[in-house]
Amino acid sequence: MRAGDRLLLYTDGLVEPQNASGESFGDRKLEEVIRKNQSRPPAELLEQMLSEIRAWQPASLPRRTLKARWPRPR
Repeated sequence: MRAGDRLLLYTDGLVEPQNASGESFGDRKLEEVIRKNQSRPPAELLEQMLSEIRAWQPASLPRRTLKARWPRPR
């Protein structure tokens, strides 16, 4: 990794929520959300991801998240 790079770690529970049609949120949709919001600060990106997943299927979202920051070398 280089300075400014981001690493997202998540469990399958993040992308498994299903909508009313039984379609999972999925890795591809998560990737779309990340690409559309990649210029946001990490905390805002996380909030946007969770917001879109909640909108997909509100009752299924796991409430445990972990945020990490990779500091720039001095």
